[in-house]
Amino acid sequence: MAPSPFWWVQPLVVIFGIVGTSLFAYLTIRTNRRIARIKATLDLIEGTESKPHYQSLYDVYKRYREDAAFRQSVLIPQTEDDKKAQKLCWDYLNHYELIAIGCREGILDAKFYRRWMGYVVIRDHLAGADLIALARANKPDGSQGDIESYLELEALCQRWR
Repeated sequence: MAPSPFWWVQPLVVIFGIVGTSLFAYLTIRTNRRIARIKATLDLIEGTESKPHYQSLYDVYKRYREDAAFRQSVLIPQTEDDKKAQKLCWDYLNHYELIAIGCREGILDAKFYRRWMGYVVIRDHLAGADLIALARANKPDGSQGDIESYLELEALCQRWR
């Protein structure tokens, strides 16, 4: 029996099938990753908007942002309550640092989060400049400050401005 002049059709169909399946798999994986990023971002937003712990951090930081006398007591703590307020303000900024890392690593959807909270993140970063400088500065006891404190948050805010 003579070979068919269309011997190449079957391998071509197989190749197209493999390419088509690979493309479909790639698009499905990409879509699922996008959905997972948005879900993680929404879960984060919902959690921070509704959990009492975050709300208490927000209340302290809002007071720090708006009340000059309270801001001074946080920056130069004299009492245990002042030290506790300082720690709560740093905890609030740490939340944004974690978000900045999540956005950079692609765990969170940076575009979505920026549309929802971009202004607030930048506002709170600017308000916390003295706290951030304090975290980075050498301590009165001679110990070294953490010069890498809030670098991710700073970079995120620079990108979003």
